Amino acid sequence: MIYDAIIIGGGPAGSTAGLLLARAGWSVALVEKQRFPRAKVCGEFVSAPSLQLLRELGLDESLVQSAGPEIRSLGLFVDAKKIVTEMPRAQTSGYRWGRAIPREHLDRLLLREVAEAGAEIWQPWSLDEVVKKSDGFCCTIRSKESNEVNRLSSRLVIAAQGSWSRRSPFQLREPAPRPADLFAFKARFRNCDLSPELMPLVMFSGGYGGMVYADQNRTSFSFCIRRDTLEQCRHRWPNRKAAEAAFAYIQQSSEVVSQVCAQASLDGQWYSTGPLRPGVRSCGSHGMFFVGNAAGEAHPIIADGINMAIQSAWILCHCLIGPAPSGRIDQDLEAIGRLYAKHWRKEIGPRIRSGSLFATIAMSASNMWGGLLCEHLPWLLKFGAIFSGKTRTISHPTCPPSRLFVRSD
Repeated sequence: MIYDAIIIGGGPAGSTAGLLLARAGWSVALVEKQRFPRAKVCGEFVSAPSLQLLRELGLDESLVQSAGPEIRSLGLFVDAKKIVTEMPRAQTSGYRWGRAIPREHLDRLLLREVAEAGAEIWQPWSLDEVVKKSDGFCCTIRSKESNEVNRLSSRLVIAAQGSWSRRSPFQLREPAPRPADLFAFKARFRNCDLSPELMPLVMFSGGYGGMVYADQNRTSFSFCIRRDTLEQCRHRWPNRKAAEAAFAYIQQSSEVVSQVCAQASLDGQWYSTGPLRPGVRSCGSHGMFFVGNAAGEAHPIIADGINMAIQSAWILCHCLIGPAPSGRIDQDLEAIGRLYAKHWRKEIGPRIRSGSLFATIAMSASNMWGGLLCEHLPWLLKFGAIFSGKTRTISHPTCPPSRLFVRSD
């Protein structure tokens, strides 16, 4: 089977790319290894600029119905301190503030739109192998239910499978374990004493977390914790599971979190993933393009994972379907790659760097200094929100005035 593009991964990055390309008339195959809805460790915050992009994709009304309230305040919980300030307004024509959207709703709605736009959805199928050929790529995929094998061909591949894992054909090697490796956990709670419009950052030694009002009177609490700190938690509470031991440690470390969760009850179960290794990876080359966490992953402290996924796919697709220098297909794809990388570095790169800085401060043993700074200079919280892309609409790539990529007929 031959397509214009094969997309690996059906999350926000892959679905955004699939929807834009399919609506532009491309033949698209999207391969997703899991059935939806699925459990996903995710902060679930969608910024106002990303909501604006989703509105342009026609998902505005459906998403708002399943979203939490507008997040109009930022907070910092550290030790016994609770600092609250206003969330800066976004510079968009529609939304002014972001909202939390449960991933099971967001993923399902996006993928449904991709299918309705004409893309072929292979789900649940996993990618076994990608082979580069003279005229494009051959992807071998396998059904997760029947073990059936199929081969798909296209002139380009978009890798949107999220963070790299040892099972990914795109991962060259699995890095050795390190004490600083981050593990992420997430759960939802009912009856938390948290303002629906407040999104606080939780700082504690060896990790950081965030809380946000999701939907149906549920608060989503997600956090990252270092491998060595997690081991200490498990030794301190040997009869508890890893997530429960870490949560006990956070409550012990933060009097404010303990108060907010005093009457809370767990809704469902804890989910986990890791190790996370934030940083810049690759935008791709030779017709292989990376979007979302596959291109670069920011520390979750800036609550920007969904936004970076949607926006990186948006940038890439505007490079693919927009005008640029013409010529042989290989030359065209290399030009697209350079254009995409340029705009990715401009729009996404600074967030990864700022996330690394904020995470280092939050996880340090002296995180009390971060609390003291924000207590006396609350505009630092606003600056962090602005610098991590919460307010500014992404710019469309500026291309020369001739077509770059012509679809196959």
